[in-house]
Formats: sequence, structure tokens, C-alpha cells
Amino acid sequence: MFYKILMWASICWIAPLMGYLLVNHAKFKKNIAVGVTFMEEGKRDADVISRLNKYKKQVKMLTVLLLLAIIPGIFISKFWILLTYWLVWVDLTVFLYAIPFYLCNRDLKKIKREKGWVYNATHSVSIDTTTIPKLKQLSPFLFIIPCILSLLPLIWDRTFYMLYIVSSLSILIFWFIYRYLYRNRSETVNEEKDLTRVLTQIRHYNWSKIWLIASWLTAILSYSGLLFINNQVLALVLVLGLSTAICIEAVAIEIKIRKMQENLTKGSGTGVIVDEDDKWIGGMIYYNPDDSKLIVNERVGMNTTMNLARTSGKVIMGFILIFTLAMPFIGPALHIYYEKPIEINVTGEEITASQGITEYHIKFSEIENIELINELPKDLVRINGTAYEDILKGNFRSGKENMILLVRPDYKPFIKITEKNGKVFVLGFRGDIRGKFEEIKENVKLINCNTKCSPQEKI
Repeated sequence: MFYKILMWASICWIAPLMGYLLVNHAKFKKNIAVGVTFMEEGKRDADVISRLNKYKKQVKMLTVLLLLAIIPGIFISKFWILLTYWLVWVDLTVFLYAIPFYLCNRDLKKIKREKGWVYNATHSVSIDTTTIPKLKQLSPFLFIIPCILSLLPLIWDRTFYMLYIVSSLSILIFWFIYRYLYRNRSETVNEEKDLTRVLTQIRHYNWSKIWLIASWLTAILSYSGLLFINNQVLALVLVLGLSTAICIEAVAIEIKIRKMQENLTKGSGTGVIVDEDDKWIGGMIYYNPDDSKLIVNERVGMNTTMNLARTSGKVIMGFILIFTLAMPFIGPALHIYYEKPIEINVTGEEITASQGITEYHIKFSEIENIELINELPKDLVRINGTAYEDILKGNFRSGKENMILLVRPDYKPFIKITEKNGKVFVLGFRGDIRGKFEEIKENVKLINCNTKCSPQEKI
């Protein structure tokens, strides 16, 4: 039950967070609401306000329904069914929220056309961006230091080496995103140069801050394996806690920027204003063949998106869409894969233990001890591998002893094999485990006798 609660806790916040951000889109920032640009007259129009209020109610109702949909998932016992339900919920959350946004965007554009509010049809806003001071790029060393810190636990512990490596690689990715996935374009709203300068600097500064903070929090996350090496529950809680902190930090900065954009651009919808509605499909998808950039700033907030007019943008978005749609099939695929039987075969001079693509080879000549055990250690901690419903396989740890498992925990006893180099294997399967144990034991005796016994003993 604890892990089930932990699973839902890791994603249940997505719905209220997305709902909050989408409701926030109904507030005018840079003269834009739900992806549609309006001048001051449009912002105060009764039809526009009515449609925005309807949109906010739809988003709030959808948020409540998505949260209620979590409740049945708490009572699902089979992990693969739970995983499928969990991933379907994620997909629905992502796709369903796009519906009220698209419909509202469509209706607002219709109102805009019907009332003849066409902006910049013959004019364009031109500001000399060379007069806007560019913020100095953060030194790469501010990212290199946490990257190195995240690898330091390797000095004391190699058990969770993957955690330390993934943390350091994540920090390098954060630096890459900070450095190369930000389009350094001005935040032009109208002909006011000072407003453009302030908006541009606010966005750039906070873009830098978010990735730097995320890097240092990730460095701290790297130490969860070292601090709680024998307590996987506490390690998971720390990982979830720090991941939540990173998300909260990112959202807090995003909301702060949106609030500043809202306050700074109040009353800016007069004279000549920037109107790029025709370049944003449904207010969400940027499509501009005249823009050579792949990565572009989103219109409000500080995020970035892709230009789908570029071939590379279509390819990347295609992969993301396919992956997102395929996620619910992960549960059934894992169930089919892990239902494949564990096989333990004695061939030639070695034991071959396999399940799916996993295969272990144990030479008889390397075996120091073999025994039957009736229970697995109570303090098992998974290092890397699988702990899926009724199968354990991969590298585990019990106290200070590392072991390689390939077992069905419900089928006892288990064969424990210790090699001369200290490596420990625990094997088990559905079948005559005692008969397999005797077969292996006889082969070990035979190999040892061939190497150590006298000629008379061999006879």
C-alpha cells in the first residue's frame, strides 16, 4: 500500500498544477489571454469576459474529475493493471486539458473576427534590440561544481553508482538547456522600448535561475543513496521530496514571471501592438515557416516550445506524441514479459539461469558453497534490477552483502550459491527446485573431485 500511495503522490499534483496554470492563462499578460491577443477594448468586452469565465469553470471542473479518477486506482492490487491505469491517467490529464483551451481559443478568435479587431494588418512594431543590454551568461563552473559534487558519493559507495551518474548527467542536461534552448529574442509588446527591455531581462534572469537551482538540488538528490543505503523507503521519500522541491521551485518562478508580465503590461493594449495569433495553432502550437529557429519562447511565462514549421520540429514532436500514446501499453508489455518462466539449466561446466533477456552464467569450478534457503533476507534493498510483482531479478543488497537474485518469491525454497570471489547468487523458479539443487550439487562435487581427488577417489 505504501508504494501505491507513493506512486499516486508522485503524479496527483499534475492535474491541479496544470489546472492552475491554464486558469492563469485567462488573465491578460502581454495583451494575450488563452493564446489570443486583444487591445484594451477587447479586454473589457462582455463577450470576451463571458467566454473566459466559462473556460475557467470548465478547467476547474475537469481538475476535480481527474482527481476523483485517482480514487479507483488506489484499490487496484495487480501492479501491471495499476501501472496501466496510472499511465492512462497521465495521458488523459495531458490531452483533456488541451480541449477547453483549444475551444476557448477558437471562440475568442471568432469574437475577434466578428468585431473587426484586426491588429497590425499594415503596421509592425520595430524596436532597436541593440539598445537592450544583454545579461551576462552564467559561468559553466556554476554547473560543473554540482556535477562533480553529485559524483563524490562514488568515493564511499559504488552500490548506487547509477544514481550518482544519472544525477551528474541531469545537471549537464540542465546546463545545455539553459545555454542553448533559450531563444534570445526581445519580449516586444508594443512600441515602448523600456517595457521591452524590462520584460526581456526578467525572462532571461529567471530562465538562468531556474536551471541553476535545479542543478544544485539534483546534486543533493545524488546523496539519497549514500545516506539511506539500507533503507529504500527513506531513500524513495527523499527522492520524491527533492523532486517535488525542484517542481515547486520551477512553478514558483513561472508564476512569478507571469504575475510580473501581467502587472507590467496592464494598459499596454493601445496604439500599435504585437499580434502573432496567426502563428499559433489553437494558441498552443507554433507554426511559422518564416522563422528559421527550431526553439522559440512561448508567448507568456518563461517556457520554450518548438517551431513545427521546421522538419526537425515535426520529427521531434512526432516521437514525443508516439511515446506519450504508447505509455499505457507499458503495463501489459511488462506483464507479458515478466510472466515468462525462469529457467535454470545445467549445461557442460556451468549453470545458466535466465528469464527474458536476463541471463546469468555460473561456472561449477567457481562455486565455493551451495545451499537451500527457505526465506529471502527481510532487509533486501534493490540496487538496480527488477522488483516486479512476483519476480525479483538483478542486484540487491542485504546489510553489507550484495547478491544477484533471479527468483519468484512465492516459490520456495531458493538455491543460494556463493562463488570463490564472494559473489552471491540466489535462484528460484516454479518447479522442482529441490531436484535442481541436487543436480547442481552433484555437478559441483564432480567438478571438484576431478580437480582435487586422488585417482583412487575418482574410481
